[in-house]
Amino acid sequence: MNTTPSTFDEWMAQWAEKRAAYDRANRLFNDGAIDRIINAVGVRYRPPTLQREAMAADLERVARNYSFRHEANDRPPDGKARKWFESLASDLARVRHRLANPPRNETDLLRRSMFLTNVDPDDIGKIRNILDGIRLVETTLDKILREKSYGLGRIGSPLGSPENSWLIGKALRKVFEEHFGRKFGMSLNKKTKEPSSPGIRFIVEVLSIMRVVTRDGVPFTPGAVEYYIT
Repeated sequence: MNTTPSTFDEWMAQWAEKRAAYDRANRLFNDGAIDRIINAVGVRYRPPTLQREAMAADLERVARNYSFRHEANDRPPDGKARKWFESLASDLARVRHRLANPPRNETDLLRRSMFLTNVDPDDIGKIRNILDGIRLVETTLDKILREKSYGLGRIGSPLGSPENSWLIGKALRKVFEEHFGRKFGMSLNKKTKEPSSPGIRFIVEVLSIMRVVTRDGVPFTPGAVEYYIT
């Protein structure tokens, strides 16, 4: 049977159908992802009225919104940020030690060498001011590391990631309650001692599909999810 479109409208309709099929197969929350979520929550908690396509569409919208929020507040995980500050402080300490211990204890060696290289006297003064400020920078870095201020979100949330607070504490919680027809709740797993409920399992699985990780760059656990719920 010849399926070649004979008119422009038929061609457009066929193209649109193929495009829709392609989008369905390649979207984040495709059929396989929805199956994963239902299995994680527990098949017995799936209501007969659950509309897979509607839930997938809501999750896609949440994922897009999260992407915009994450980009606006992007920053390295706390572990990487701390390591960077520690390395910077260590490097500055070595520079200060090196400057304080020139060969043969010639404390004026750097200044005289810059002068003999015809470095502009104003630049020599600027360089010395920078070097004299190393101790102040070290003190500032020590305060940053003690207070862990590198862990604050750029828009001022002291509770960690503002976009994760929105995603876990509001958006995904709402999607779960709307499509599974039950209130979000938590109980303690007697074996693992971690929070456990259909809602918690829903969020953990959705975060896995979205590849959302904690501030330390590791996958979310039920305990990490609880942090943003309570």
